[in-house]
Amino acid sequence: VLSNCENLIQKRKESIALLDELLKSTFLEMFGDPAINNKGWELKAGSEFCSQISVGVVVRPASHYVDKGVIALRSLNIKPN
Repeated sequence: VLSNCENLIQKRKESIALLDELLKSTFLEMFGDPAINNKGWELKAGSEFCSQISVGVVVRPASHYVDKGVIALRSLNIKPN
């Protein structure tokens, strides 16, 4: 029984690793590699498109996201150059 559990745990870890790779490849396909900007995205300073950066919603922010409306960026996603 323990051996079966260990096998299931290993298979689950492998599945998670494959899903992580799928997520990464899907991101790269959609947006390109952010390190080299191979999709040619226009780069702008945050001050060019927003007047204030603040903490915002702290408790379960994903529950407040919507498909349409004002774009919300997390401060964790903003990096210097």
